[in-house]
Amino acid sequence: MKSNEFKRVDTAATPAKRKFSPPKQSNYNLSFAPYWGPHHIRKLAKTRSPISKAYDIGKHDDGQSILSLKSINNFLSSSATADQLTELKALQSVLMDANAEPTKLSFPFIRYITQKFRQEIGRGGFGVVYLGDIGTGKVAVKKLSIMQNFSEATFLDEINCLIKAKHTNIVRFLGYCADTYGECVQYEGSLVLSEVPQRLLCFEYVPNGNLQKYLEDKSHKDEWKIRYQMIRGICNGLNYLHDQRITHLDLKPGNILLDARMDPKITDFGISRCFDEGITRIYTKNVRGTRGIIAPETIVHGEITFKSDIYGLGNIIIHLLAGCNNYDFDNWHTSIDVDDPQEKCCIDIAKNCVAFNQHERPTIGEIMQKLNEIETM
Repeated sequence: MKSNEFKRVDTAATPAKRKFSPPKQSNYNLSFAPYWGPHHIRKLAKTRSPISKAYDIGKHDDGQSILSLKSINNFLSSSATADQLTELKALQSVLMDANAEPTKLSFPFIRYITQKFRQEIGRGGFGVVYLGDIGTGKVAVKKLSIMQNFSEATFLDEINCLIKAKHTNIVRFLGYCADTYGECVQYEGSLVLSEVPQRLLCFEYVPNGNLQKYLEDKSHKDEWKIRYQMIRGICNGLNYLHDQRITHLDLKPGNILLDARMDPKITDFGISRCFDEGITRIYTKNVRGTRGIIAPETIVHGEITFKSDIYGLGNIIIHLLAGCNNYDFDNWHTSIDVDDPQEKCCIDIAKNCVAFNQHERPTIGEIMQKLNEIETM
């Protein structure tokens, strides 16, 4: 059996926890329950299932927008859930310590800190992001969409990339949830109990939205110093990712978050890949990403390299140079008349980054060298 395949366990023979081993390259003992399709659905007796009680973990005041640490502690203590109190303390510790490792979280605990997923703050092709509060700070919780073609291997790949990605210009990964809970549903005229997987990721909360929304605000278009700070920060983050042999594969303004100081943070590693040492390219038949951002060689040949990210980076730099989300891809540079050598340098970098031929694109190391040179002039 390959390391990234999952073993389905006969629950009748083994009533204890169902586990599979994560890929060998991960140092984390992640335990997930397998997904049960319709053919595994078990009919529910008329008696109430104790599984449904897992959702009723407490009450909260609907008028309360920010949970206090005292209210959370009181709730957990009154419910006598020592494990959940441990989760709270662990998550608070990870949030406060930039060097701490991500922690495992339960689905009931996440439901509470998000007030039953009350406030949506983001949405993408692979899930919805909700605001959470743990008393000592806010967090962002990404609830993945569990579709028919959902892959546990892809989920583990994303976690593996996030664990390696520790940099000030990359959104901090705080924890994950990989639980499976029973849900009562009508199936072929009968009330049945279906086991539904819950896959969630917890991140630091970044307050100023994403770069796409920033560019929609016309009042920002002439703030070159801020826009250059963003270009530099994104390049710093991408340089770190490539040093860690991670390709992001979906670099776009919507996946760049802005913190309180307007420093950029790369987010959304849902389709990222980790390359083994010595590997410089891979091929895929399943091309995923955002139209206009996917590199030409990936669309035509299914080829993925580190230069694929450079194409996405070039598009982001063009957005920041143009100061807007809509521009003429072929002639954008002709409408920008500048004398600033720093801005001219960024124009040249962007033009090279979006070259159709990947071999004409610079590496992130070469881009960093050019930025360093222009900053010392």
